[in-house]
Amino acid sequence: KSITIPNSVRDIYFDGCSSLTSITIPNSVNRILWSAFVDCSSLRSITIPNSVTSIGNFAFEGCDSLDEIDYAGTKKQWEEIEKDESWKGLYKSIEIRCTDGNIWS
Repeated sequence: KSITIPNSVRDIYFDGCSSLTSITIPNSVNRILWSAFVDCSSLRSITIPNSVTSIGNFAFEGCDSLDEIDYAGTKKQWEEIEKDESWKGLYKSIEIRCTDGNIWS
């Protein structure tokens, strides 16, 4: 249910993994791919390192339980991550905890 991915992993994709509840992404990952967690309906929390520079389209589509993201960077760094417009419409209720405070998507 909870996964910490090893640092050797570069890309991740968990399409339809309905039992996944939380995940910690390692510093070795710099992109969260398009639809990486699509339909992971039980996913509640995710830890994202500040090495991530882009989050692909609909990366968390169908993740209806997702309500918190722990981001290992500042609010400014979070805002600089490349995200498509679907982010704003789909993820309105996610609290993003940054090193210098919390923001809402």
